[in-house]
Amino acid sequence: MALLVLIIVAAACAPTSKRPEVSKAASEAEADKQRELIIEDRMEKYQRLANIAYPFLERNIDLCKDKTKISLEGIWVNRYSFGKEYEGTMTRMGFANTANLFATGNGSALTLAGVSVGDALIGINGWAIPAGKDAIKHAGEKLDELTSHSTTIRLDVQTKNGPRQIDVTAHRICAYGFAVETKDEVNAHADGENIVITTGLMRFTQNDYELATVFGHEMAHNVMGHMGKKETNAAIGGVFDVLFALFGGNTQGAFGQMGAEAYSKSFEAEADYVGLYLMARAGYPVDGAANIWRRFALTNPGSASATLAVSHPPTPERFLALEQTAVEIDGKIKAGAPLNPEIEK
Repeated sequence: MALLVLIIVAAACAPTSKRPEVSKAASEAEADKQRELIIEDRMEKYQRLANIAYPFLERNIDLCKDKTKISLEGIWVNRYSFGKEYEGTMTRMGFANTANLFATGNGSALTLAGVSVGDALIGINGWAIPAGKDAIKHAGEKLDELTSHSTTIRLDVQTKNGPRQIDVTAHRICAYGFAVETKDEVNAHADGENIVITTGLMRFTQNDYELATVFGHEMAHNVMGHMGKKETNAAIGGVFDVLFALFGGNTQGAFGQMGAEAYSKSFEAEADYVGLYLMARAGYPVDGAANIWRRFALTNPGSASATLAVSHPPTPERFLALEQTAVEIDGKIKAGAPLNPEIEK
């Protein structure tokens, strides 16, 4: 009886207007178009981030100390990079089964040599890249091998105007990776090896200046070794958790958590300070850098537990410290002094 009532109610609520018939072929074509738009959007975001990242990585190598590498300064993908679902779309868009330049920065080694986004990499110093899903990996290993003893690399490139051989003089840069994470959360983080920016943050930032401010802050966490220091503090706190456990106590890891959070505010303040120096050395003015953090404080978009406004608490003291740092940097620029942060050794 209940089932009969449910059927009657469902029938009574059914749409009655005429619906256009969509063929399977048209539906598949639309899905392919949407995948193409997604790929183009990813390319645009990576290109935007690469234009910001490479000057930071290239012009701050002295602060990165031994954490540097020789690089062509480019992000490579192929038709297999986004998974099986995207292979057909990637192929139709002209992505090779070896490697295509997906993004690079203005003034990068590749840009200066004349390699363009979309160009297919076929060979390196006469070595043919094995085609297939592991082509990017093999090409990266070959480049690492060659740049370990030489900065000039000859690339065999397939351009839209035909094949070319291009000599690229690689640049030394800070050995930190960077990535765009597909998340609506307005956030960014550094893990000691990489700087990750969410798509939500890229939408939130009104211009590249604001994005560069956040990038500099996150890179400063890596430069200053904050992740390693947090792990050390957590390990020390974990010792107390173990000691309590030996006597029958269960702290549920509270001391380890306290250790990991120890000096967090100081780390954030230090990342603000050093980050502005990284930014100035990368070629950006620093006068209005505090404003992006004010916008986070005022807007606090997205999830309350996953935004920069929460993980990087905005306070009046923070804004004032940023502005004082900007004055310090501007003073050094006017005096022709080296743009080195005042770091205790």
